Amino acid sequence: MEQLERLLQQRLPYPKTASFRQTADGWEYRTRLREWATDYGTYIDVQRRFRASLPELALLKALMAALGIGERWMV
Repeated sequence: MEQLERLLQQRLPYPKTASFRQTADGWEYRTRLREWATDYGTYIDVQRRFRASLPELALLKALMAALGIGERWMV
């Protein structure tokens, strides 16, 4: 889990905006990312929330989004 957090800190454009907490349903990681917006033809800053039952899964989802791997995450 520590390794995932370090990787996220390296990849996030705004690491100071990230928050990681336990919720009633599991774990939640919130952060700001830069995503490609096809409609505008440029990158835009977006706030995203990643939830999972395990803390490692929430961090992994956030890391995948920061790396641009997989589908776009919508909350």
